[in-house]
Amino acid sequence: MSLTRLIICVLLCVFSSHAQSDMRFLKSFPVTNPLSYQYVNSIVQDTNGFMWFGTQDGLYRFDGHDFKHYHHQIANSQSLAADTISSLLISQQGDIWIATRGGGISILDQSTERFTTLSNSSKNTPLTHDNVNVLLEDSRGNIWAGTELGLNHIKKDRNTYSITQHVQKLGTPKSLATNIVTSIMETYSQEIWVGTSGGGISIFDLDGQFVRQFTPNQENSDKYNISLISSLLEDHQKNIW
Repeated sequence: MSLTRLIICVLLCVFSSHAQSDMRFLKSFPVTNPLSYQYVNSIVQDTNGFMWFGTQDGLYRFDGHDFKHYHHQIANSQSLAADTISSLLISQQGDIWIATRGGGISILDQSTERFTTLSNSSKNTPLTHDNVNVLLEDSRGNIWAGTELGLNHIKKDRNTYSITQHVQKLGTPKSLATNIVTSIMETYSQEIWVGTSGGGISIFDLDGQFVRQFTPNQENSDKYNISLISSLLEDHQKNIW
């Protein structure tokens, strides 16, 4: 081996060793710590720096030192609606939106630490279903919630919520492709793309009006080959993945 090659090899080893030494975990949380449940389904950080964890045993807030646990209390209607959490979202107003399995949506007002619940049993603003899979806030500040039985377009006016339901209507092509909603995204052109389990993609405008859809039953299905949609993303070139 020449001297030059030997020097290059030595330098590579030094840089590799240095890089590995810098890759270290700052902190870990085993199952014995206050974040006791092993299944963490969603993580968000608010503008105050707090970390929020949605688990199968309730909601946890971490302030950098300690955990605080929020859970469902049967006798308290202002507590978390259900303990199994599938998705978290922090709204532009700073509220924590919690998608649950079985309880609908809980909305935490951080100033009062009280929860407001939107569910299928709500009298004036019912959700299509209480198993909520995914949440999205659009550029207008409205919330879209995908469930096991349809899509919900939620608007807030002060402390009042209104919900427009979108479900599959057999024989009506201008409706949700299928009722199990698994992913929601807003594009740069301000369209809401809704990924479903088995029905492809349905597209709405920000007003909640149906625009078009990509389904596995159309003529170009071999080309698009879309049916089960787990996630949606638009890149900087406006390509949809």
